Amino acid sequence: MGVPMIHVETLGAGGGSIGHVNTFGMLEVGPQSAGATPGPACYGKGGDLPTVTDANLVLGYLQPNAVLGGCVTLDKDKAVQAVQTHIADPLNIELDHAAFGISAIVNQNMSNAIRRITIEKGYDPRDFALVCAGGAAGMHIIALAEEMGIGTILIPKIASCLCAFGQIISDIKYNYLATQMMILAPEVELQALNAKLQELEAQGVQKLLEDGFTDEDITIERTMEMRYVGQVHECNVLIPNGKLDAERVNTILELFHHRHRELYTYDERDSHVELVNIEVSVIGKISKPKLPSLVPQQGDISNAKTGSREMLFDQSYDWIDTPIYDGEKFGTGALVTGPALIQEPTTTVVIKNGWQAELHETGTYKLTRAA
Repeated sequence: MGVPMIHVETLGAGGGSIGHVNTFGMLEVGPQSAGATPGPACYGKGGDLPTVTDANLVLGYLQPNAVLGGCVTLDKDKAVQAVQTHIADPLNIELDHAAFGISAIVNQNMSNAIRRITIEKGYDPRDFALVCAGGAAGMHIIALAEEMGIGTILIPKIASCLCAFGQIISDIKYNYLATQMMILAPEVELQALNAKLQELEAQGVQKLLEDGFTDEDITIERTMEMRYVGQVHECNVLIPNGKLDAERVNTILELFHHRHRELYTYDERDSHVELVNIEVSVIGKISKPKLPSLVPQQGDISNAKTGSREMLFDQSYDWIDTPIYDGEKFGTGALVTGPALIQEPTTTVVIKNGWQAELHETGTYKLTRAA
C-alpha cells in the first residue's frame, strides 16, 4: 500500500538536548532531552545535566541573568557547573573545550540531517538558501551553512514561531494516491489511467469547494512513482496536467530518465519503465495577510549597540570581545558585520567572523559572506 505523508526528518538536536559521556568515553549530545521541565541546568528548575542551551550560555551567546518568558532567569553558574561536572571533568578537558564540543556535535547532527534530505536525494545544498526556524537556531545556523557550503542564510525575526506563522499562511492541500501498475509507453492504452486521474482530481476539487474555495482558487499537481522494470525503489516525478496521450507520455518518460539520473547518476533509456502509483495534490490558495514593512535604517547601527561580551566561535578557543546589538532598533538595510550578536525578543543571531547580516524590509535577516 502507498500512503501519502509529509516527509519530516527528525533528530534530537534541540536546546534541551543533553550532553553526556557514553560508555566508550566519548561525548554525545541527545537524543535524551531535559525538556522544558526541569529543563537545562541554567533554568534553575531542578535540572543538573548539561544541555545545548547551557553550552551556548557558557560560550557567551546567551546573556547571563536574562529573563525568559517572565519566569526563568538564566543562571550561568549552574550552566558552568553542569558542563564542568558532567563533561569537562570526566573527559579531563577545559570547560570551554567541553562547551564548544557540545555545540559542535549538535551542529554535526543537524548537518547530517540536511545531507539526508539534499545530497542523498540528488540535490546540491550549495544551490539553496538555508532558512532558520526556531528561537535557538540562529546561534548554530552559520556553522551549519559552513559545513554544507551554503552561502545564503535567511533568519526571520519571527524564527521562534515560524511553524505557527507558516500554518496560518499555508494553502490547503488534499493528496490522493492510487496504485496503477502498468508499463508506461506511448503505445499503451491510457483510458483507465486518465479516468483514475480525473477521479482523484474530482474528489479533491469537490472537497475544496465544500471548504469554501472557488474554482479560481484551486490548482492541481500530479506526480507519478515510476521505476525501471525489475527495480525495487521508485522515483517520484512531477508530470503535466491534462489528458495523457502519446506525446505527453514521451514527456513523462523523459522527466523520469532525468530524475533517475539526478538521484542515481545514470539512466536506462532502453529499459521499460513501470508506473506504480499516481498521486494528485489538489490545492486551495488562501489570501495571504499583508505584512508590515520596516522603516529604512537611519544613520549607522551604533545606536543599536547595547554592549559587548566575550564569546568563543571556533576551535582556536580564542575568546573575542563581541559587540551586541538590539535588533528592534534596526531599520531596513541595517548591515552588521561579524563577529557580532543580534538580540531579538524571541531569538538570538550569532554572526561569526567573515559573515554579515542585512535586514530586509520584511523583517528577515539575510546572512552572506562578508565582502
